[in-house]
Amino acid sequence: MAITRSAVSANYELAEEIFRILLEALRQGRYPYNLNGTPQLEENLPSETVMPRGGIEEAIFWFVSCFYMQGGINSHTAIQALFRVYAVCPELFQPSTWLKETTMADYSEQLRQVLKNNGLGFRLEDTVKSWSYDLHKLAKYWDGDPRKLVEEGEFADLCAKIIRSNKKDADPAYGFRGFQEKMVSMITFFLMDRNLVVYRHMPLPVDFHVLRVLVSTRILEGFPETNCYRREDFLDIAREVTYNYCCQHEKECDKIWLRLCDAIWLLSRNGCSKSPGNSSKRGEYQARQTKVTPSHPEPKSGSSWCHLCPLNKEYCQFNVPAARYYVNDLVETRGSREKEPYFDFEFK
Repeated sequence: MAITRSAVSANYELAEEIFRILLEALRQGRYPYNLNGTPQLEENLPSETVMPRGGIEEAIFWFVSCFYMQGGINSHTAIQALFRVYAVCPELFQPSTWLKETTMADYSEQLRQVLKNNGLGFRLEDTVKSWSYDLHKLAKYWDGDPRKLVEEGEFADLCAKIIRSNKKDADPAYGFRGFQEKMVSMITFFLMDRNLVVYRHMPLPVDFHVLRVLVSTRILEGFPETNCYRREDFLDIAREVTYNYCCQHEKECDKIWLRLCDAIWLLSRNGCSKSPGNSSKRGEYQARQTKVTPSHPEPKSGSSWCHLCPLNKEYCQFNVPAARYYVNDLVETRGSREKEPYFDFEFK
């Protein structure tokens, strides 16, 4: 039964069925979970001589990496580039470097150059501002340790500490630049997944990939029915439906919210992104007025990759392309998608 909230409904029974299938496919290492893993896997990290593990140095690295988890740049690309920056300028990752305001301008210029030289020119000025402001605040109020932001409290408590407030009487120790609900979940995810803070359930970091899976399977539906929905209408209920599942099934899977996040995110990134129906052409850049058109008009199906998807057989209803999400903040559906033969074998 679908429960409606603010013109978006969540089908909790369907979510239970689909999440169970995805977690089992992830556990077995079936397609698409036998392709590229998540950026924070040990196999993707540099040697411990470059970045020490298990302490404040690693925690700060994952805190900084959140500046590049807001969409628009490939996560693996950003993390690998950040490792190169860390290798040549580890002092820029030390909050104490940014404590003195008199030297922040010089370090900001050094940061600007090293980011550009290592392929991180994306949103450069905004990143430099966030980097200097947030590490300065970490040094001044939190002993330079981001673990202290998330080691205690529920999600609402963490949001109150990390998300910036416009209130004049806001605690000066609270509020970090570039962090909203998704990034609060993201830093918590990284630190818990890397065993840097104690595990407890949190809402998923809801991004395009999470919404693509929830909308394409009709776990979430918007009303009145159309082919484009405002992104923000889905965020709260997406967090709720995933968090609800984790709380109810915590005994079935170790660290279930981390694994559910992996299962949903990797399905979209490694699988759905290969479907021709999810590709788009972008016109000349005009900010939110940029024209977006399908690369394959009226797609009837996905691709040979969809044959291997654990959800294709029964559950995938729509193509959900990325372009309108990143250009217009819209969730677009294309379809309905025809079902294809399902091949239940291990793909290498």
